[in-house]
Amino acid sequence: TPSRSLSPLMSNAADPVFAPGLFADSVVIVTGGGSGIGRDAVRRFLALGASVAIGGRTLDKLGGWIAG
Repeated sequence: TPSRSLSPLMSNAADPVFAPGLFADSVVIVTGGGSGIGRDAVRRFLALGASVAIGGRTLDKLGGWIAG
């Protein structure tokens, strides 16, 4: 049986479920964005054109997102 994604949001970035640029001109807030599902959600929203504000409890985990 083919594997199924639990959420289309977490699917492969090349997946045509969502139109490219769907979240352009949008700001998305993701809590828990340093790891796990939150980190994957951040990646997907960025791939779809969103500006993303990321929150989390551990600065070390969020450090990978800091642009510098």
